Amino acid sequence: MRDCNRICRISSEIRKNIAIILQFKIRDPRVAGIITVLGIDISSDLSFAKVFVTFLGNITVNQLDQKLKILRGASGFIRSSLARVMFLRIVPELLFIYDDSLSETMKVYHVLTKKISSM
Repeated sequence: MRDCNRICRISSEIRKNIAIILQFKIRDPRVAGIITVLGIDISSDLSFAKVFVTFLGNITVNQLDQKLKILRGASGFIRSSLARVMFLRIVPELLFIYDDSLSETMKVYHVLTKKISSM
């Protein structure tokens, strides 16, 4: 129980700091737009973290793949930036994963809105 609370707190801080780093320190125009960090799945030993992200706006599959490659390529920079602002003995290795749950939720919302308005 105690470890879960610690991991949850660390996960929340990592999520917040990655969002700040993505917003203010990543200057690659190919990743332009709004990147939202939806969640972090961190290992119990804090050595590895899956970072679930989404990109707002209409993007193609090719653009999505390109943006993920750029984020994965910048993971070392993001990790070192995290090490500067977080006081952890181990800063986790980062893997960026696209999470389409937000876009799927928006699609369902629009379908429901159309159904309700047509009644």
